[in-house]
Amino acid sequence: MPVAELVPGDVVVLASGDKVPADLRLVAVKSLRVEEAALTGESVPVEKSVAPVAPATTIGDRTPMAFAARW
Repeated sequence: MPVAELVPGDVVVLASGDKVPADLRLVAVKSLRVEEAALTGESVPVEKSVAPVAPATTIGDRTPMAFAARW
């Protein structure tokens, strides 16, 4: 499905090496690491989980989210 056709509520399955197509809330993960250097400046991929975080958590520490690059 083209990224432009994604809508809120769609389920996206990511595999190793995939580009994150849109900003996503993660509902299930297994050893998921996401490259967020453009977003956070981190030089290594970030381990993701589905554990909830506080609402005031900074974007770089929102582990149950994956963000698409927009450049």
